[in-house]
Amino acid sequence: MRPVSKFLRSMGFGYRTVGVTCTLALWQGITAPGWVDPTLLPSPAQVFATFIELLRHGEYILSLVNTLRDVITSFVVGGVLGVTVGLIVGGVRSIEFLVGPYLYSVYSLPKIAIIPLFVVWLGVGSKTIIIVSSIAVGLLVAINTIEGVKSVDPILLRAALNLGATRRQIFAKVLLPGASGLILSGLKLGIGQALITVTAGEIVLSGAGVGALMWDAQQSLRTDIVFVCLFTLAVIGIVSVWFLELAERSLFPWRASEMERGLPQ
Repeated sequence: MRPVSKFLRSMGFGYRTVGVTCTLALWQGITAPGWVDPTLLPSPAQVFATFIELLRHGEYILSLVNTLRDVITSFVVGGVLGVTVGLIVGGVRSIEFLVGPYLYSVYSLPKIAIIPLFVVWLGVGSKTIIIVSSIAVGLLVAINTIEGVKSVDPILLRAALNLGATRRQIFAKVLLPGASGLILSGLKLGIGQALITVTAGEIVLSGAGVGALMWDAQQSLRTDIVFVCLFTLAVIGIVSVWFLELAERSLFPWRASEMERGLPQ
């Protein structure tokens, strides 16, 4: 329990809890007297009641499971491919000259714009959403990894070569640890990218998932359900980043000590 409590303290958990509590209290205070049409802005109490009601129905749980499955799959696939491609492209200058411009040009494209193309190729379904989301995550992680590899001190590379290190050893012992900061930043952004792309795909394709449930609720003016879906997506993103933070502190303890410097005790 001590490492967990230390982690929560380093993340400013207490301060964030106070901030969220004050926001909810203000929201409830504005909506409770009836100053705002509940159809436009439901109160937190109404949103919570709707959440409890949705839990009693299987549609919400099924939608949540489908979204989590697609987000996790696309994040894992895109993250692994992104780190691998980024290390290769960033570590081999000739490959960077050949492939780099294509990575940056494709990355600049709106990912939702390529969904219709993959629908033609693969049809409507989770497969299309996962592939498009994996591409979006992979490009983001790859570019961060490339920049991380470029930031490695050349003196370290020359020292490793002078000591007789092989290319594989340089990748594993020099490039990967040296680029770890930007790689982890890319992975943190990647989980958000996966969530955004999967939700957008569910809305566009009107398939199963939290995005589809939110779109159907918007069509029937059920803003309370829309807020439940928004909070659900936000919680998924927050919990995912927390897990990545815990993994970072376990794999790279020196970065954890750096992050804790200057934080209020």
